[in-house]
Amino acid sequence: MKIVIENGTIQKINGQNPATLFYDKKEKKVWANVYASENEWTEYHDENIMALTLSHPYMPDFEPTKLTRKSILEIVKMNLEMLEIEHQHDAECGAYYNN
Repeated sequence: MKIVIENGTIQKINGQNPATLFYDKKEKKVWANVYASENEWTEYHDENIMALTLSHPYMPDFEPTKLTRKSILEIVKMNLEMLEIEHQHDAECGAYYNN
């Protein structure tokens, strides 16, 4: 699966201002939005767009400092795996409660 990282994303996410990584599952594209403060954010009302979590509940020591192309691709992979686990869990719970 080829994932495109938009130009400037690595510089934005590694910059001084707060930033959030986003991934479009349909377009297979990653980009970063930069904010003036921690009190700002962006909400996309598109089921294909997800904000990427930069930490992993099973890897508490994973705290990226300077992201690279490779680490961004790993973050996308990790988020997609977590999303799949959530979907499986929801399906199992739904099956359990519907019986």
